[in-house]
Amino acid sequence: MNFEQAARFGTYISKNYSKDIFRLLNNYRDISASEAASRLGIHIQTVQDFLEAMADLGILSKKEVTER
Repeated sequence: MNFEQAARFGTYISKNYSKDIFRLLNNYRDISASEAASRLGIHIQTVQDFLEAMADLGILSKKEVTER
């Protein structure tokens, strides 16, 4: 991890909701951004941005699914 990646990680991990998102991921392993946002009562875009950043940094893996 280079300095820019570490700075980005620090920015996201310091958010007050990051602990709650990681707790959900620990409990459910696979959870959609919409479900996480609903359970935490925060905006879906916030969760999507957080999960995308963690995936870009290699901390999480991402699986694309579609709902029918």
